[in-house]
Amino acid sequence: MTMRSTVLAAGLASCLLALPLAAQPPWLDGHSKRGDFSSEEFQERHMKRMARHLDLSDTQKAQLDTLQEQHRAEMEPLHEAMTAARDALKAQAEAEVYDADAIASLADDLGDAVAQMAVAKTSHLNELRGILSAEQLEKMQQHREKRKQRRYHRKPEE
Repeated sequence: MTMRSTVLAAGLASCLLALPLAAQPPWLDGHSKRGDFSSEEFQERHMKRMARHLDLSDTQKAQLDTLQEQHRAEMEPLHEAMTAARDALKAQAEAEVYDADAIASLADDLGDAVAQMAVAKTSHLNELRGILSAEQLEKMQQHREKRKQRRYHRKPEE
């Protein structure tokens, strides 16, 4: 094990231990933060808004539906693997006997799972770019920037 792996594992373990271990938010149980509907319903609403906002053709809608189903099927096992790796690392970090090698190995597993998800997400976005026109891509990027601005400029709750 390299020094870098050890440092990364220790840092990751300390981050995991710092996380609150309270109840999961409801949206991790298949429900959205904004209402009592499933992630599939959320994605369906999202696709309808995107179709309306980007003025998608029927062909593009069908292509995006197919792409979304493929992406969902690809991401589900990756998400499960990432969750399992995170849980295993958390359990090892909380174990009575400290085992740096085990933590480093589990941290590597978690890093691999995160990397696989990142590759899948960027692949999905690349395929999405192949379906949309340049004008639609520009509109989508502008919309993302507006959402990003709103997200970072919210007033603190009082």
